Amino acid sequence: MRRAVFALAMLVLLAPLAVAQGDGFAGFWKEFSAAAKAGDKAKVQALTKFPFLHYSDLRKEPAFDRVWKNLFTAKARACLGKAKPEKDKLGNYTVFCGESGFLFEKTAAGWRFGEVGVND
Repeated sequence: MRRAVFALAMLVLLAPLAVAQGDGFAGFWKEFSAAAKAGDKAKVQALTKFPFLHYSDLRKEPAFDRVWKNLFTAKARACLGKAKPEKDKLGNYTVFCGESGFLFEKTAAGWRFGEVGVND
């Protein structure tokens, strides 16, 4: 009985990862979350779709340096380094860190960070 309960628990915990691996997101997420956690601004920037929506403003690549400090704070980077993305009905993934929701979307170049908004 214990084995069955353990197997069921593992299935429930690992199912979201299995789904994410099927669409290629898992590999992207591993790379993005590691870069965010490490504070690797260049890598995070390379994994961002431009322009990206920063709350209600579209930000082009030259503005990334100005946005980096306020958006990717130490607390946000730590959260992104350990968070579990949630897939939405449109097939995008979101990570909620405090008051911010970070959205990741599939582009022609692969998965990219594409938007941040208020966690409502």
